[in-house]
Amino acid sequence: MSTPEELNEAIEANATAPASASNSTESASQHSLKDQIAVANRAERRALNAGRGKGRTVRFSKVIPPGAL
Repeated sequence: MSTPEELNEAIEANATAPASASNSTESASQHSLKDQIAVANRAERRALNAGRGKGRTVRFSKVIPPGAL
């Protein structure tokens, strides 16, 4: 998976390149900058959430003293 730095570099490169290009036989276009930024933000959030382990979940339990039955 790409790191956030790599994604930011790709977004910058795509922002400086033309949005679409064509010649006599082919044409190409790319996603909008808004979409690329949204993907980068989503990937960054996933990377942050991936660092959280399953052992850090909050658990609630009812404490009952031994003589309270």
